[in-house]
Amino acid sequence: MKRYRYITLSLLLLLLSLSTLSAQETFQGADKDWNYQFEVKTTPSYCQNEGTMEIKLLIQFNGAPLRLSQIEQVEYEVKDKEGHSYTVGYKPAPAPKGALRIEQLPGRDDYRIFIRLIPKKEVNKSVVETNLLSDVKIENKYVALEETQVKFDAYRLPCRPYGSFHIVARGGTQRPPVLNIKQAPDDFTGARTIQPTKREVKGDTTLYHFEYSGALPQGTYEYTLESDCRETTAKSFAVYGPTTNLPTVPSDFKIPFDIKKMSGRSCSGNIVELSANFNKDKLGLRELFKEMNRGYQGDSERYFPEYADSFPSTFVKNYEVAIVTQLEYEKLTNGTLDASSLLWSDQKGSPSEVYVSESPDGIQLVLSYKLPQSMSLQELEEQKALPVALLIRIKRPNEGCNDYITIPVRVDLDYVGGGESGGGRFQILETEDTSDCSIGQIVWFQGRNFCTLRFKYYELADGESKPAPGAKPVHISDDFGSSISTLVDKRYTFEGYDPTKRYYVEVEGTDLYGKPITPKPSLILAPTNKKPTENRLYDFSSIYAHLPQPMTDRIRLGTLTAYLSPGYHTYLFTFGGNSLNAMAGMEITLVQAPEGYEDYRRACESYYYRTPDSTNTKNPYGGGMIGLGEKIKMSNTFTGPGGTGTPEKFYPFRFIYKVGKNGERVVYPYEDNSANPSALKGVITNDPKMDDYLKKHPMPRGIYRLKFEHPCQPGESFYINLDMNEPDFNPELTELINPVVDRASCDEVRIYPFADGRLDYGIDKKTGKPRNVVFLVSGLPGGKSKRFYFYPYDREGNQLDHTKFYIPIKNVDLPVTLNFRYFYPLPSWQWIDYDCNRWTHKVDSVGVNQFVRGELERGNVGNGYYKLPLVGYDPTNDQDDWGEDGFSWNAWWAWPWDDSTIDVNVPIKREELTPSYARPTYVGYRCSKETGYMAFKLINIPNKVGTVVLKDGDKVIISSNIEDLPEDLMVKWDLKAESGSELKNEYKLEIKTSLCGETNMQTEKFTVKLEDISEGIAVTVSPQGAHCPGDIVTLTATNLGVPDGAYQWTFDNGDTDSGRTIRRKVSAPRVVDGKAHYESYTLTVNGTRCGINTSKGTISVSPDELWWMPDLTGQGHGTVPPGTGKEETPTDPPHSDAKYYDWHNPDNWVFLHEGKFYPAKAVPTRCTNVHIMNLSQFELGPVGSKLRAQPDLAKEVTPRDLYGEPTCIDITFHSGASVFNIQQLNYRRAMVRYNFGVADGTEYKSDRRIYTTEDCNTDEWLYGRNALNLLSAPLYDIYAGDYSFSASPYTYQLGFKTERAGKSIAAQFDASAFNDPSPLQSISMAGNNNSIALIVAGDEQGFKSREGKSAIVERRGILELPYFDRPDVAKPFYHQTYDASTGQTRFQYFDGKAKRFRGYYSDAQRTKMAYRFIFEDPATQRISKLADGTEVYTMDVSATAAGQEVMVGNPFMAPLEVVPFLEANKEVIEPYVRLLHSVDVKGYEPLNLDGKVTTCHQATAKDKKINPLGAFVVKFKSDVGPEAKLVFPTTALDSYAKQHPQSSSSLRNTSGDATAETARYLSLTLQSRLGKDRALVVYGYESGSVDKMLLSTESRYPSIAIVDPADGLHKDLYADDAATGHYELATQVSEPIDVTLSLAGSVMGHVVTARLIDYKSGMEHDLTGGKSCQIKLFPDDAEGRLELRVDGDFTSVAPMVEPTDELQAQYSEGMLTVRTAQEMSSLRLVQGDGITVYTQSLPGLTEYSERILLSSGSYVVEAIGTDGVARRATLVVK
Repeated sequence: MKRYRYITLSLLLLLLSLSTLSAQETFQGADKDWNYQFEVKTTPSYCQNEGTMEIKLLIQFNGAPLRLSQIEQVEYEVKDKEGHSYTVGYKPAPAPKGALRIEQLPGRDDYRIFIRLIPKKEVNKSVVETNLLSDVKIENKYVALEETQVKFDAYRLPCRPYGSFHIVARGGTQRPPVLNIKQAPDDFTGARTIQPTKREVKGDTTLYHFEYSGALPQGTYEYTLESDCRETTAKSFAVYGPTTNLPTVPSDFKIPFDIKKMSGRSCSGNIVELSANFNKDKLGLRELFKEMNRGYQGDSERYFPEYADSFPSTFVKNYEVAIVTQLEYEKLTNGTLDASSLLWSDQKGSPSEVYVSESPDGIQLVLSYKLPQSMSLQELEEQKALPVALLIRIKRPNEGCNDYITIPVRVDLDYVGGGESGGGRFQILETEDTSDCSIGQIVWFQGRNFCTLRFKYYELADGESKPAPGAKPVHISDDFGSSISTLVDKRYTFEGYDPTKRYYVEVEGTDLYGKPITPKPSLILAPTNKKPTENRLYDFSSIYAHLPQPMTDRIRLGTLTAYLSPGYHTYLFTFGGNSLNAMAGMEITLVQAPEGYEDYRRACESYYYRTPDSTNTKNPYGGGMIGLGEKIKMSNTFTGPGGTGTPEKFYPFRFIYKVGKNGERVVYPYEDNSANPSALKGVITNDPKMDDYLKKHPMPRGIYRLKFEHPCQPGESFYINLDMNEPDFNPELTELINPVVDRASCDEVRIYPFADGRLDYGIDKKTGKPRNVVFLVSGLPGGKSKRFYFYPYDREGNQLDHTKFYIPIKNVDLPVTLNFRYFYPLPSWQWIDYDCNRWTHKVDSVGVNQFVRGELERGNVGNGYYKLPLVGYDPTNDQDDWGEDGFSWNAWWAWPWDDSTIDVNVPIKREELTPSYARPTYVGYRCSKETGYMAFKLINIPNKVGTVVLKDGDKVIISSNIEDLPEDLMVKWDLKAESGSELKNEYKLEIKTSLCGETNMQTEKFTVKLEDISEGIAVTVSPQGAHCPGDIVTLTATNLGVPDGAYQWTFDNGDTDSGRTIRRKVSAPRVVDGKAHYESYTLTVNGTRCGINTSKGTISVSPDELWWMPDLTGQGHGTVPPGTGKEETPTDPPHSDAKYYDWHNPDNWVFLHEGKFYPAKAVPTRCTNVHIMNLSQFELGPVGSKLRAQPDLAKEVTPRDLYGEPTCIDITFHSGASVFNIQQLNYRRAMVRYNFGVADGTEYKSDRRIYTTEDCNTDEWLYGRNALNLLSAPLYDIYAGDYSFSASPYTYQLGFKTERAGKSIAAQFDASAFNDPSPLQSISMAGNNNSIALIVAGDEQGFKSREGKSAIVERRGILELPYFDRPDVAKPFYHQTYDASTGQTRFQYFDGKAKRFRGYYSDAQRTKMAYRFIFEDPATQRISKLADGTEVYTMDVSATAAGQEVMVGNPFMAPLEVVPFLEANKEVIEPYVRLLHSVDVKGYEPLNLDGKVTTCHQATAKDKKINPLGAFVVKFKSDVGPEAKLVFPTTALDSYAKQHPQSSSSLRNTSGDATAETARYLSLTLQSRLGKDRALVVYGYESGSVDKMLLSTESRYPSIAIVDPADGLHKDLYADDAATGHYELATQVSEPIDVTLSLAGSVMGHVVTARLIDYKSGMEHDLTGGKSCQIKLFPDDAEGRLELRVDGDFTSVAPMVEPTDELQAQYSEGMLTVRTAQEMSSLRLVQGDGITVYTQSLPGLTEYSERILLSSGSYVVEAIGTDGVARRATLVVK
């Protein structure tokens, strides 16, 4: 039993009241003084000002100034926080405790209630004024009513006005709207006020749907949305369509129907379905409905979009059809059948159907008629069941329109095939017999609609016209099978045909009805007696090759993936000529193919292709691919057609063949000219191994060269190349599209994608010409998308203007985001045209790719589809069809760029469409200081009201009323300065207008600029940065508002061009008549307000080779040797020399031409080889000073903003050159050069004319001959054998080791000292710590080659590494050969004693890292980084024992600072390095060396550096070795950026951290005419004493050491932990010599006395305060003669202040002057190597001068003050 629950009326009322009360808020609160309590009740604001408030006084608190009984009146004022009063002053309540009601309040939460209590008169008290403590809130539930979506059926027929609209509005939940139809066509019968049909409630906001379906006649509909709160402004939509319902059918108009479906194959099956279809190319019904669909938007020439864009779907939506049979049509015509009783296509069970289908030909409309049951043709005829008419009527329901049109249907199934059949052909063709080249006759048949068909040949006697009765045919062809609605094309002859006889040929067969074909078509073939075709081999005008596009590797064969592409779809055919098909009888040989083709061919033939089978009557052929070197023969059945048409095709990589009598393969044409009979196996069994092989080894890409011969023209041949490389159709992307969005009205937003007027959204990579682009625009309302076909030029090359094209978006559809996706046209295949000149016997073997010529090169390709836009393109209707009429989806595809997605999103929101101006339209310039011009288009001005003003501050310059502007809202102002003033470069632009639905004006402000074109027109070059010769650049001039043709460009080489934006292929600088010419241009612009303007500029183009030569003056010649000339002396030298170190400064580079340098005005880039020279010979600073300006790649010195990262191809470091921060270079190869000089008398000097016609020392740094050079190998894959001049002269590659020599250590250099056990020549420098000791002998010490030449002379004294794979450099070095196939170098050994090369060899492996810097990680080809980001190279150092001294090479091409290097490796090596100086060879047999060893201790090595390509010695700590790692952080490298940290706050001097605590030491210096030596005493030194190292115990260079009292050994550094102050000295001299000894050091400020005790002479010499003494030393003075005694406190050093104005030093014209703020007690000069060169005690002077001779270099001036403080300053002597 069901129970029903009823809600009583009273309960319902209660619920409603509770609902109302729940919206009311009650608040109780006290006033600010807590005297009274008030109650406030509020109701929400559902409309803009619908809130209410009731306020009343409740009670008084104790102590209130007025009791309730004393109050006469209570007044209230309600304000918001801005002070706006909603009561307009105080308003009284009806009684003291009565409630004051205030209405029409907006929803806010900041209401403030002010209260005034007025006492009764008799109370005699004051008025109380107070206010509530808290703000009061009125809930804002107002939701502005607005339309969010409109959809409607726009296209309606007069008789079928039924349509719909769907409008969605957003509004408040409590105030539902209605839709008011304000205006509609008179015959509109729908309701004028429509309630919401659906609601979507989301809290206080609701979406209201208004849906209407019914009569919607053509016309304009105006409507508003109205709620209790507001009514929106009226909006409208239009319903349009034809004025007639059906077209008039021309009397000759028929619809052709074909058989679509049969129940079986051939004629044995019954017919099931017939059909007709129509598409863009096959118009049919579309053409019939064309005229009635004109008149869109009142334009009689414009088609309705629903017809133009989507006729098939529009037809199906509005019409239905009935296809009637012969019997039905007879009944219709005699009135016994009513058309309304037919089953029309929209009715269930109808045999007629109309639908839309997609096909390769595009969208098509299909009409179909399905038979009630399958029937044979005979049954159809007998039962009169064939379709004969198509009826079309308006779909139901409609307004009583029962009319229909009748269109005849033609189902032509009669036999067609020559004779009296009324079509087709059966005729004679003449062709040659390839056996004797005579002309014969064959049969050509074209026909359809037959079940069987064959040819019969009868011999015919002369004079006879037909065979005698009963004659038997001499040949009967095979049955050609059936043809139903499909054309069959046959050219036929038979084997054994005799061209000297007459034949009667007739057609015999049955038609589709099974009846014999009558009458039988017949021909008479007779001998022609014609001469053979002349020039038979060349009897064609062109050979066309069809290649697939894109060239994939695979195709689908059913379910099998076959790796037969791209050859599978490649074919050729001839065109033109006298013979039917020039291919017939040809002999074709594949003479060239890419590597791997034969293996590929054999695999494919065995896997996919069939073999010939003569027993198979249907397919006796084999299938195959032409083999490399194979000659195939074309059968003479390649017969046509001659002249026009598509001849039979030759598929070189998929032909069918039979085996000829000589075993050759004879190729036959496919019967369908495509794939039948098949060349493939009937069943291909899947073979995974073969699939895998072919997947990895697809058809090789490259050139396939075919040779063509013909037996009728022996001895001649021609060739064509099939290029199976896919052309690169992918354009180069330029600046992305930047659409302009304009809110043109309150109802519509317009997006102008091409407002900037550009043509080059994509350009061709080679020619730089703008390319056609297809933009897929998605995100359109309703989720739709559409393609726009952008053509920069029409077919004749005229520029097209797309700036006015726009995409309309209804305001109700906002917000939307449109997406523009880039595609480019890619042809569906390739056509290559090989032209033939038959009279000159020449064929173009390369051919012309028609698509490349048309699409990429924009060349003339006739009227074909090779070029876009197509011939029928009409640019005037782009707004309707978006350029689709210029495109064909049959011949072209739209392909994504780079096979990736390039998108531009354009978000469009109402709130962001503020009034503005379209930036691409802006024009602003000054002609002079007084006149100028400005123009721009206003956008987002929907109401078209307001003003636009140009201001200078608050001053109005010019203004315009928007209402007075033209329709396009273009503002054009001529500017003129007031008398006595000038136009400025910058102004304020203000646009004042109202927005939709508002009357208040708002102002938008912008800054606009005027370009002063009297000083030149700005031109931007893109891409920015350095350019290579042949690059395509875009030059864009400032928009001056003139036509494109007004911009005329003239270039330095005479080229001209026109247009605001042009593309230019740039060229390298060149020299003409001794003067450098650059890629310079002159731009002339006509038509501006200024008349004619001219501007000049230069495009920076990098030549193939650049040389580093910084330019002081910026004129390009300041660095060219021999220095600055008189006119080039800088008059205003710059304050900073950083620009001379900037790799990206074009003034720092020159190029070499015919032995002279010229300014390059360019920087290196990806196409540039670079030469770096040591530039110390150039004056790049104040006159008389020298600055070694080498490139510094630090970002602080070489900025990246314009040119990107420093880049080049190859970089060559000339001898002595360096590059700071070289690890930041992008490069391919690096080479280093060591200059050993060429003989100049008895000396060896640099060859100063290696490259130039005048003296220029390009390799300034000279390494010694007959001297020991410690070298570094900074590149990978360098071996000891590379450091050889092939024994001319002799070279000695030596390793380093030490051994005890008496009480000192001796440095030993010997070939056996290498740690690597490999044969000497094959020792890797990387395995020998990147270092080698090398001696290059003089020219007299050498072997001469067979040519009598010296390798070192041939190389001009230069050893350039690496060179193993550079024949131009490697030629003189015959001791090594390189095998590129193995990557190995073989070194041959020279027998020094026998003076000949021996048959002994060793090998060295070269790798891909050859020519790369040793500090790079091979995996990344970049330097490694530590966790803290520090760039560092880690060297694996090998030794034979712990604590060993080893030689290492500087791995960088910049100076290595000793102190930070030692600090970085303080856990691994002792804190010093050893350097060798002036090491000469005293004898070779045995090797005898003499020179100096300098030990640079960390304490004294502040400014010491290791040069690039230099090696030095370090000592492992006693617990480290034999294998260890040394780190070379880039922070330890010298650089300009490091020397000048003030150039960037981010730079810091990292070397300063290494010596934060100054060591306490004394340095005793021995000075002689042969040089200096010194010994150190160090206090508090944890690392211990350092042994003295000598090169030889018999060295001629004087040395000094301290004798260690513990073991008697000689020490270079003695660690005196006890501070004894007594030091025995040891000296070594080879001859009596005068020496000077002096004492200096960091503790000199604490030395009380310093004495040198000479026990031999008995004298004491005072060395206190930097004094010196002179003595003579003798060879026998080794020990015991000299002792140093020092008294003082050595526990600390003299404090040092930072260099300030307290100490100033100057050296000028030989005079040293020192000034201090504090009195000096002593003064000394220390040179860069730490050696004190001058000391002087001073009696408390503040200024001291002395004439002394100082050599060039850097010195530290140290003055010890009387206060004990050491003050220091740097002095640079030039």
